[in-house]
Amino acid sequence: MDQGQPSTSRAVQPNSPHFSDRIRDMLLQESESECDDNLEDFADSDDSDADRTYIPPQEDDFSDDSFNTESSDVDVNVDTHPGDVEVTAQVPVEAPEFYYGKTSRNGSVPGYKWSSKEPQRNVRTPARNIVRGGLPGLKGPARLLGNQPKKTEVWSLLFDDNMIATIVQNTNVKLEEVRRGIGQNTNLSNYR
Repeated sequence: MDQGQPSTSRAVQPNSPHFSDRIRDMLLQESESECDDNLEDFADSDDSDADRTYIPPQEDDFSDDSFNTESSDVDVNVDTHPGDVEVTAQVPVEAPEFYYGKTSRNGSVPGYKWSSKEPQRNVRTPARNIVRGGLPGLKGPARLLGNQPKKTEVWSLLFDDNMIATIVQNTNVKLEEVRRGIGQNTNLSNYR
């Protein structure tokens, strides 16, 4: 990294749930910028297509032992501050083992912990994880009404006779209180 350029470092907390992703992105950006710098270095070099005296190498020039196109390790240098520390790291490819949820505001309740891997399929499901209760849909008297019930039948399921009697009684009490509050000079047509 050029010492004259300002640092492009960003603070990353190790306990952040996105720590791995942020580090991976930073390493990829650094590697891309190094590739761009290397391309600029070779921009002034001779072009083999334009050179009439260029002879392409024969296949016998390369031995299989000395030339390996596959590399399993990726080493990338990350410079946090110019001139301070150089860190060599490998790009992680695996997801973290667990994902952690948010803790409560006062910190008394820990956050949820989710596994990043699917549970094993060849084990018995614990009874506490089985939801019972039957199929979704109408139950009891609502099912007996059929597919196209009348509005009055549905109303009678929601409000039985006792509920309607209580509503009527309390409505009449409230109307009596309102009537007592109406003065003699008030136009009664406003209350009809």
